[in-house]
Amino acid sequence: FGSKDIGEKHQVPSVVLHALIEQESAKGSYLYRFEPGVYSRLKKTMQHTDHEIRMLASSHGITHVMGFNAMPRCNVHWSKLYDTQVGLDCGARLLRDSLNRHSQERDESKRIWLALRDYNGAGPKAENYANQVMAKVGALLIREQVNQS
Repeated sequence: FGSKDIGEKHQVPSVVLHALIEQESAKGSYLYRFEPGVYSRLKKTMQHTDHEIRMLASSHGITHVMGFNAMPRCNVHWSKLYDTQVGLDCGARLLRDSLNRHSQERDESKRIWLALRDYNGAGPKAENYANQVMAKVGALLIREQVNQS
């Protein structure tokens, strides 16, 4: 997917991007996921068509970036997130922003965990998500070491 180049561009470890993509693709997940709770919140505050609100309240592409984040945080329309490179670039940018917010954290793995938690939202589900992605990071690093031996 070019995660190494995009990771370098945004100073995000490519193994973290790879693990994030694996997590977002887990359990038969598709490139689109509607979030009804987000839809309800956006519907109250936005003056868009119902279809556009639905797309803004959904995650898109291989990194499952929320539609409402695409334009303000990555300067792309949500529909562009289906281009693998655009979606990966936007996801890496969001992770970089979160890593920057946690720059005071000196433990790099804790900092990455915090960024992954933020990437998914807040609360116990987001913490579980961060744990799952970090487990994938570990598995990928072990696999890489075994393959180099």
